[in-house]
Amino acid sequence: MATIAEQTTGQVDERYGNKFIPVTVNAAGTAITVGTTLLGGLLVTEASGAVTVTIPESTAAAGKVFPIGSTFDVFCSGAGGVTVAKTGSDTLTGTATIAQNVRKTVTKVAATEWVIA
Repeated sequence: MATIAEQTTGQVDERYGNKFIPVTVNAAGTAITVGTTLLGGLLVTEASGAVTVTIPESTAAAGKVFPIGSTFDVFCSGAGGVTVAKTGSDTLTGTATIAQNVRKTVTKVAATEWVIA
C-alpha cells in the first residue's frame, strides 16, 4: 500500500504477480509525451478533460530510446478520455482512443510501428 506522500507525488507501485510495475498518475494534465520512465509501466489519467499521450517519432532522439518490444499501459479513469498519438512517420495500429475505465497496452512491434490493444 502506497503512503499518502507517495500517492501525492504521482509515483506509486502496483503489485503485479511477483513483481512491481511503475505507476504514473496524471491527475490534471492534458498532454503527456512518453518517456523511458513509462516503459513497462502503467499510466493512469484522472483528468476530466481530454488527454493526449504522444509517442515520439522513432527516428528522433527522444524516440530512439524505445527498442522493439517496448510496452506501456494506459488506464483512463477520468471522464475526458485518452487519445494515443504519434509524431512523424511512425505507424500506430489499433484504436487510438481510450474511453473512461478502459486499459490498453501500447507495444512497439517494429522499428517505426506501434500497436494499441
